[in-house]
Amino acid sequence: MPRKRQLGSDDEESGAPQHGFKRPKKAPTEVDRFTMLPKDIHFEIFGHLEPFDLLHLSRLTKGFRGALFDKASVAVWKAAWGNVVDLPRPPEGTSEPTWVSLIYETKCCHCQKYVRFPDFSLRIRICHTCAKIHLREVQDVYPCRTQEEVTISRQIASMIPLEYVKITRGKKSWDELYFLPKDFDERKQFVLSNERAADHYRLWYDRRSASNVSFDAKNGRIQAIREKLISMGYEHELNKIKYPDNFYTHSLVNQNRALTDRIWTSIKDKLVTYMESMKLKRLSRERMYVVNSRKIVAVGILREFKNAFSPSLVLLSLADFLDSALATSVLELPSEVEVTDEQFAAIKTGLSDFCVAWRYNVHCQLAEFVIGPDRTLSADDKLVRLQLASTVFLCRRCYLSAQRLTPLIYPDTITHQCLTISPLKDTSSDPTRRLNSKTYMVCGVWNTDCLMRDETLGRVTECVIRSMGFNPDTASIAELDVSPLLLECQSCPRNRGTDGTYTSAAYGWRALVQHFYEKHRGGFTSNVKAAVIKDGRLSGSNNSVKCLKAVLFHCTFLSVHCRDLPCEDYMQSFDGLVKHITDRHHIQAPQMSIDWYEEFAWSNESMHPRLKVDICIA
Repeated sequence: MPRKRQLGSDDEESGAPQHGFKRPKKAPTEVDRFTMLPKDIHFEIFGHLEPFDLLHLSRLTKGFRGALFDKASVAVWKAAWGNVVDLPRPPEGTSEPTWVSLIYETKCCHCQKYVRFPDFSLRIRICHTCAKIHLREVQDVYPCRTQEEVTISRQIASMIPLEYVKITRGKKSWDELYFLPKDFDERKQFVLSNERAADHYRLWYDRRSASNVSFDAKNGRIQAIREKLISMGYEHELNKIKYPDNFYTHSLVNQNRALTDRIWTSIKDKLVTYMESMKLKRLSRERMYVVNSRKIVAVGILREFKNAFSPSLVLLSLADFLDSALATSVLELPSEVEVTDEQFAAIKTGLSDFCVAWRYNVHCQLAEFVIGPDRTLSADDKLVRLQLASTVFLCRRCYLSAQRLTPLIYPDTITHQCLTISPLKDTSSDPTRRLNSKTYMVCGVWNTDCLMRDETLGRVTECVIRSMGFNPDTASIAELDVSPLLLECQSCPRNRGTDGTYTSAAYGWRALVQHFYEKHRGGFTSNVKAAVIKDGRLSGSNNSVKCLKAVLFHCTFLSVHCRDLPCEDYMQSFDGLVKHITDRHHIQAPQMSIDWYEEFAWSNESMHPRLKVDICIA
């Protein structure tokens, strides 16, 4: 148990001498003895140091800090500045210690993280995380215009001295309430000179001598590790490392510590494992190069096969062909085997049968998407259901990318481009599948990922079919395509001419479905009204119809010479297609089905053209 503290006696009041504990004085250190020297001697010694040494010295004691940050120490900083070759003077408004800290200290001014390059425009070093917090975007500093902000701005303006130069209307008077014109010019001149100075400092920083200790230590470590690996037989692997891998930025290589025998023993196994992984990647790239060179020949065989048939025939896609067993049986042969024309001849022989099997498989996938896993229906029954005119789809990708609503009706759906492309996930993917017109997409296997059903579109289609006199539950697409009937949208107003006639538009049934869905789907679908035009008259009336001229509904053109190549592009104008064939393929008079063709999904064989007609009221 600790002893109790005794209370003081009356002797304290009697004036008796007290013998309290005295703390011993601390012996002066070497630094304290140095600070006792006269300032002249200090400045004479400091003049032989470099600016960065002075900055470290100023942080050693309060005495050094006061001496080096005093106005009388300007001569010391100037003398130290001369000890560094080509060191630029600080810009106007920046002190020497602040400038030295900006140049030499690689730390963020807020969180002390490592920042390699300073920002000479703002004269700070700041990391990406702190920049999002402490910096503002340009649009955030635009003049405020909301009523609340205007009120706050006027309150601030009432608290500072202002001189109203001129009261006029418009933006000029607004600006002159806050600054004089000459102030604006002076500020612009300051910003311009600051940017010029920043460019000068950046050039100096980039060409700065690489003789600093950290750079030499890091470079020496890299060279030492490289020599060790070369002696182990990894010289070829070091020279074949490709992006995104980088030997010089490896965590065990990119360090400032010198490579000793002890350090090499501890990191040797990890670096050997790293080099073995680089070797596997190199072999994989070489294997991919061999396979891709064979794919170029296989793509040529597919293009020759497809161009021998009519563009209206549904043929297999590029990715489905390259991933098939028919193609991989030749493409995946060992790299040592030289592939000849005899191996590719087997592909030509079996391509026709494979195309038929692929077409049937695609139809089954589409029917499965429409009907679902119904075991009571056979595959043939599902295909019959697929051919109904009321089976309509929308492309989700077309809507999200171009905000374009494109109804897809069988067989348009099968040949739609979005069903055979997929997002680019690997930059080292097969070059034969790339698309120059869509750098973020590549050719993919046929799929229904971007298809969707829309109830409103389905009801619109059924109403259009009924207006033609067919039953939506049984009417097939072939029956409606063969029908010579044209339809007028009665939801659109007619334009009356001076001669008493009314100008309107006539559509095929597919064109009317898309027109009504795009223009009138906001209303009730029960109001879909279409007048049938037959034999020059509107059905149910004596109004005669005179066709003026046909205007092609939305058509997409493609080049035969670019089919299944990266340069293939779905062009929306015929003039653009002709210019492409003339400039790229040097063909002056391109011919249909030989040099170009319409996309099967929107060909005139499956869609009536839009007609501009005159309606004469009887």
